[in-house]
Amino acid sequence: MELLGIDIGGSGIKGAIVNAATGELVTERLRLPSPPTFQPDEVVAIAADLVKQFNYSGPIGVGFLEDQTGGYTIPFTVTAVVTYLAAVAVLFARPARQAGASEARPPDGGPTGRQ
Repeated sequence: MELLGIDIGGSGIKGAIVNAATGELVTERLRLPSPPTFQPDEVVAIAADLVKQFNYSGPIGVGFLEDQTGGYTIPFTVTAVVTYLAAVAVLFARPARQAGASEARPPDGGPTGRQ
């Protein structure tokens, strides 16, 4: 299985597609500079840019130790935001429509409510 690994560091945010079984890099590593103020929204934006640059959709692993202030506020916030967004995506996810499936009609054969 392959996944996108992202390392959030104080001077740079790096990413690469990784073979999860062997730990070997499947692609070259990309590095983007960390934002000077290291605010959570800035860090998330750079991580999202890495995802776009790899044109990737699938599992993502993110690693970081602590923020530049020596605390865990920013890493915790980033983790909480990503978890929240994933929960919202799951909550509102709908099954895909099958190709050629007709719209369901009420038992009385009346209109579906769509115009």
